[in-house]
Amino acid sequence: MFALLTFETIPEPKWRQKFIECFRRQSRITVNIHRRWGLKTMQVHVVFTCRQTKQSRELLVRQALLHITEYDIMYVLLPKFCEYATLLNNYNMRQPDIRALLPSIAGKLLLFIAEQRGLNLDELNAAVIASRLNADSIAAVRLICRRIKSFALSGGIDTELMARQLRRNYGISVLERNQQAISRIDTDIYLLFDAPQFAEPLRLRPGNIVIEAGNGWCIDAINGVTHIDDARYEIPEEIIRDMPPGVSKQRVLALLVESGMYAVENLKVKSLLLRGEKIL
Repeated sequence: MFALLTFETIPEPKWRQKFIECFRRQSRITVNIHRRWGLKTMQVHVVFTCRQTKQSRELLVRQALLHITEYDIMYVLLPKFCEYATLLNNYNMRQPDIRALLPSIAGKLLLFIAEQRGLNLDELNAAVIASRLNADSIAAVRLICRRIKSFALSGGIDTELMARQLRRNYGISVLERNQQAISRIDTDIYLLFDAPQFAEPLRLRPGNIVIEAGNGWCIDAINGVTHIDDARYEIPEEIIRDMPPGVSKQRVLALLVESGMYAVENLKVKSLLLRGEKIL
């Protein structure tokens, strides 16, 4: 179940209308439960008036969020650029984050870059670095390892076991290195998941491709380095048909993937972002 928070501004009611609303105890917050995209949805609609103060509007929003907390909801969809988004943290709620999909699609991002730029991956060296190997990093390893010239892997205590499996199943050579050692070898492509403890800053060079699909990394800005820190995905038609006005389609897609209503395997990369700027 998720919540959809919408807003409306109306003209200031006359004193008679205000009296009627007070007498009937009409609320400027309405709550409806329905289904959207196959998920149970709590839609909370907040009505402001033109002359309402900023403090009074925020109080209404807080009351709406209190309604949502009664249902133990984590994800809340808001209109784009909503000024009340920061209030969600106070109620242990958050908006779906499209960046959360990066780890599960990191291998696809690399193949997308190679296709868009006409790169021959079999001429390049790649490294996958993670604090520990999990389903996302293993999927990326298995996707790219047979397409790359040479391959280095750093994934904590599971690295040796994973390297043996790759050699046995695919007949490829895999270098087992810790993060510090990988930083010193010739690498063209970095797939970065959550950084190992005490990770050293990466020493990048022009021409490097970096896909940062995790947290904890210190990456210096170097000219000529392709640093992918976000992506946008094609939106399926069935999602667009039921889209509330003003809501980010990418956030909706993130919500459906995280809830299991849309398979991550079906995601198609539309464009990539480099430090907030569209590059591909």
